[in-house]
Amino acid sequence: MTTLLHLNQTLLDVQEALSRERRFGHDVAHNLLSGLKLVREGLDSLERDIKTYFEERDRAISCVLGSSQPYTTLIDDSNTAALEGKKSASAD
Repeated sequence: MTTLLHLNQTLLDVQEALSRERRFGHDVAHNLLSGLKLVREGLDSLERDIKTYFEERDRAISCVLGSSQPYTTLIDDSNTAALEGKKSASAD
């Protein structure tokens, strides 16, 4: 009889151990997936920030290049000739 009780207790111990291992495996999987989800969200946020930075940089460059257009048209050959004439007159 003690052998049956011993086998029964061993079976219960094995079932409890399997149950603990199952819970542990579930907890590990949940924690890993949560961590990966956080990493993915962080990468997505970083990607959006980088994209926004480059868009702002491109707008700034376009603004600078676009606003420099009027200044390059103000300086034409007639203006530069007049300026050169003033320089040579002041040098004399």
